[in-house]
Amino acid sequence: MPRNDLDRQISVVQNELSQYANVVDELFDRVIATLKTLDPYDAKIVMQREDDLEKSAESIEEKLVDIMTLQQPIVGRDLRFIVALLVINQRMQRVSHGAIGAARLANDLVTQFSSVAQTPPALIDLGESARTLLALTMKKCATNAMQSIQDVIAGEQLVDSKNRAVREQLLEEMKSFDTTTAAGADETRRVTYWLWLAHRFERAADHAMAIARRAHTI
Repeated sequence: MPRNDLDRQISVVQNELSQYANVVDELFDRVIATLKTLDPYDAKIVMQREDDLEKSAESIEEKLVDIMTLQQPIVGRDLRFIVALLVINQRMQRVSHGAIGAARLANDLVTQFSSVAQTPPALIDLGESARTLLALTMKKCATNAMQSIQDVIAGEQLVDSKNRAVREQLLEEMKSFDTTTAAGADETRRVTYWLWLAHRFERAADHAMAIARRAHTI
């Protein structure tokens, strides 16, 4: 396979993966918007994108498999790079699943409860930190700038710290609820949703770290 042709095909896949990451970033932005405004509009838009996201991930995977199977021989760094792109695409697919799941949680949170309760600022901050880390990681991948991942490591550690703080704060609040009353049970359910959302954000950061480590080995 001519060198220029291989480079062109790989570049096409990199561009598609970058666009896919941009869409996932937008979805997390919409989830956070729903948590800020308590309006389900943005969360509902995210949930409608599930099929499109799956098709994008499948398209990227098919192109990479075609390169490996139809354009032999591919060896050495080229093969490692293509395999890395496959792994990164799989990780991004999991992140997109997390975004869809977070949107469902956010939608339920703002539509199923009779009383309105503002989202804890620390939870919104956690989501924004996870989104920032994911964007940083994918930008470094797109520009082949993974020689150093210390900033990604620091970002992931920050997200972990914020997640622990949010979890401890929410669990402490739950201790004061009287679950024998309707109001107490309602508050317990609300906090449980917040805990689930925090977990979704933390998992996105974990995937970003895994992507950075995989790209760093190329």
